[in-house]
Amino acid sequence: MPEKFFKNEHVEIWIKHGIVYHKYASEVVITVTIAKEITRQRILMSEGKKFPLLVDGRTVKYITKDAREYWAQGDGIKYLTAGAFIIGNSIHKIFGNMFLKVNRPPLPARLFTEVEPGVQWLQKFRETQEIEYTDN
Repeated sequence: MPEKFFKNEHVEIWIKHGIVYHKYASEVVITVTIAKEITRQRILMSEGKKFPLLVDGRTVKYITKDAREYWAQGDGIKYLTAGAFIIGNSIHKIFGNMFLKVNRPPLPARLFTEVEPGVQWLQKFRETQEIEYTDN
């Protein structure tokens, strides 16, 4: 069960086991306005904590250039430690590689064709949420 959950007509966002997940609506076109709203919700959900992000983009029709640029810097990467992007076809692979090579987000990011390998890769980017103190 997710720790936190948000849904609108474009995306479902949830946090589970220290990872933020994005799953997009079918055939959605992500504009910079939509990207900003999704990011605003993710930042609110994070409550100032850093998380790796798993984006299931297999149902995305297109992401505009402005949206890709927004997501590669500033608020677009705020409170993120890494990004795993799940792609579903060769067109997604082309756009995914273009995003990674042209927009160059300043955090670890990789493309995957399945969710589980992406989740496994993100495990090393989870930040410890709880700190144990011992008396000496």
